[in-house]
Amino acid sequence: MIGSNVADNKQTWQNAGVGSETVISSFGTPGGPPATVSDFMTVCTPEGSVINVPFTIQITEANGNVYDRMRSSTNGGYGQPYFTLFMDNFDGGCTTCDASNNAAYAPGNRIDVLYTFTYPVIISNLEVSDIDGSDTSNPPAGSSSFQDRVTFSATNASNTNAPLNVVVGKPGLITLSGTNNQTATSNWGAGQNYNIEPDSLQGAVFVSSTQAIKTLRISYIAGPNEPNPAQQAIRIGEIENVCCPTLPIVSGNIFDDCDGLDDNTVDGPNAAFSANTLFINVIDVSTNTIVAVAPVQSSGTYEAVVPSNDTYNLSLSTTPGTLGSSPPAASLPVGYTNTGEKLGSGTGSDGVVNGILTNVVVGTSDIANANFGVQGPIDYSITATSNGTVCFGDDINLSGNLPDGVLREAFYGISGTSISNLTSSPNYPDFPDEREVITSAIGPLNIADNYGTRVRYYFTPTVSGNYQFVIYGDDNTALYWSGSELSSPLSTIASIPDYTAQNELTKYASQQTSVLSLTAGQEYYFELLQKEGGGEDHYGILWKPPGSGTYSNIPAANLSYMNASWTGPNGFSSSTISSTISGATTAASGIYTLTATNLFGCAFTATVEVIVDNPVLSTTQSNVICNGGSTGSINLTVSGPASSYSYSWSNGATTEDISGLTAGTYSVTVTSNNGCTATTSVTITEPAAVAPS
Repeated sequence: MIGSNVADNKQTWQNAGVGSETVISSFGTPGGPPATVSDFMTVCTPEGSVINVPFTIQITEANGNVYDRMRSSTNGGYGQPYFTLFMDNFDGGCTTCDASNNAAYAPGNRIDVLYTFTYPVIISNLEVSDIDGSDTSNPPAGSSSFQDRVTFSATNASNTNAPLNVVVGKPGLITLSGTNNQTATSNWGAGQNYNIEPDSLQGAVFVSSTQAIKTLRISYIAGPNEPNPAQQAIRIGEIENVCCPTLPIVSGNIFDDCDGLDDNTVDGPNAAFSANTLFINVIDVSTNTIVAVAPVQSSGTYEAVVPSNDTYNLSLSTTPGTLGSSPPAASLPVGYTNTGEKLGSGTGSDGVVNGILTNVVVGTSDIANANFGVQGPIDYSITATSNGTVCFGDDINLSGNLPDGVLREAFYGISGTSISNLTSSPNYPDFPDEREVITSAIGPLNIADNYGTRVRYYFTPTVSGNYQFVIYGDDNTALYWSGSELSSPLSTIASIPDYTAQNELTKYASQQTSVLSLTAGQEYYFELLQKEGGGEDHYGILWKPPGSGTYSNIPAANLSYMNASWTGPNGFSSSTISSTISGATTAASGIYTLTATNLFGCAFTATVEVIVDNPVLSTTQSNVICNGGSTGSINLTVSGPASSYSYSWSNGATTEDISGLTAGTYSVTVTSNNGCTATTSVTITEPAAVAPS
């Protein structure tokens, strides 16, 4: 069952007007076989999707007028859940037939029941029962009077004969013969009565197909021994399992994506979805109705079986639609957003980013890479800080905070104990079975056999100095690094050829790295690979920081699955999360951006504003008018980012402007409210003294 779609994979017989799989009831109605009946079965495919399989049932009198419509029906002599097929050479039917009103049958009289499936399917366990016979003269009230024979045949999509497997329920009454033993004939003996109860397995056969079939024919035949008049019947049961319609499969991926599918691959650590969370609704463009529904697997993949030679829209939704109905709206789990849709292995998004991939044309072949991009919920924050406002010539200090942890990826179902077994797997490196962020460089214990692990992270030293690392693991384990923040090229710095016990650090000299000289605040990329065969499994990475003589667990604060870089005004850039700009000038004022890029190339940013406070002073002056006077003045103007300033003049004044000045040189120191200072000086002149005449 997917949503409201109940898929029991059965063809059943029900009374007229009841249920969805129906043959019109003919009980009590005289005449020949009914018109062809059309219906459908809801089938759950091996790929996990649901689809309606239409079919028809046609009943014909292939030899003789022997179909008894009065008693051949879905609510006939055998009741539910069977179709009762009565053979009677009195075509109008009778309820009390004996020698007085019922002529003898002719050998070979035949009624055909033909199933035609719109899509080729494999059937299992179609029961046909009450196949028996009797040589009893003038039987009253319609007792058996001839030998039952039932032949089964099928054709495939190429309209050629398809083999069937016919099995007798219990030996003793029925003999199988003919092509592939597809004819069931009841025993017969002169004067013998082989009548059985309808539920007896001795009179039952079970029919299955060994390949997909397009048609199935049940031929009910009056056997060669039929001396007595009257009527006979068989009962046709339900097809217990209808499977595997031969149809195209549309498949694709739900990528955890951050970049509009520009690389058509997984771009984030949230690639898994819980069961019954997301569904692909396949919509017939011409009718705007759903023809198939497929669940998205926990790996983010899906497969939908669809009718051939049509055009569809694929809608990604948290609601599974109902087959034959209008589609629900495209939707995502809380915290997710659409980033694109793409048909094919190319990059980029097709059309509107809305969770609907439109106009997917399906012929008779499978369609792959009908892909969707979604952005998973972000459960971490990126922060950027600085010393805010700095004075001209001082240092600008930038720092950031990234989420802690390492990215662990597991690849299951890979035999062998060598790392090469992992790296040669077609699923490596892009399609892990499990992906998670953990806060330690110590891995989980004894989780499985025959799998491989990849661990990736950036290590940021707290202080500059000499560091060493050591690993343990089971089985073959190796540690690599790039020597910088780049993820390639990598070189091996520690390895274990076969295995060590947990926390066993001295089994091999190669377990320990050489001394690595690292710079505080600089990120360094590391990667660990581990291949497990059988038995115990584990891995761990420990460090020996500067000044320490022993190995210990690496603090989570030194580990991140994100790489940081800074950009800013005046062409500034830095790959060190804690960066310093010496001798700040006004050109360094502006917005600085910390970009944190995860191991899939998804970038997240945080910004901080830096203000370089450099008070700019300008002056105008009025000189002394008469020698020896005190009419001079200075008008000071201050500009800059500060909100207020204080003034200290060499003559003791503390105002911005000063007046009543005698000739001389005056200097001022201006201090902003940020504590930044600037100094200037002005010389006031006076005219020369006038000599007495």
